[in-house]
Amino acid sequence: MTNEWGGASSRQKADQLRADIVEWFYRGKQHWADELEEAIDEVMKGDFNVELEDGSPMEVAEAMVALHAEMMQGGTGRLVALREKRDAMARSGVVPGMGSTAQVVDNDGAVMDGSDSSDEDESMGDDGSMGEERLPPPGPVIDDDGFELVQKKGGRRR
Repeated sequence: MTNEWGGASSRQKADQLRADIVEWFYRGKQHWADELEEAIDEVMKGDFNVELEDGSPMEVAEAMVALHAEMMQGGTGRLVALREKRDAMARSGVVPGMGSTAQVVDNDGAVMDGSDSSDEDESMGDDGSMGEERLPPPGPVIDDDGFELVQKKGGRRR
């Protein structure tokens, strides 16, 4: 969670996504990649503000379902291949998922191309990450009677 697209709790959100996926495999007897894709895409939009239009959620879901099916049959070929790919990428310094085709979309859906330097309230660090000048999360909403309103968090399903 290098860029913390999910805010200060990006690591926790990523860990929760991982746990939700594992639980999804344990819960069902049949696993359909399109269902997993939908869940992954929903979390990426809701928790990380990332719109994935490159087909990667389906690619990841298909790979995970195929890996699960193979391992349930006692095979480990895909697992070994994934570990080798991960290790090769680590040795070469490539960060998975950080290709040049990524687009950043702001809250109203506009694609941010990085060329707009008029935003004075956001500063980039030397490493290309956003500076610490972020707005704090909104506080609780209190109604006229003094009760705190329950607010919806990300779009995660259970």
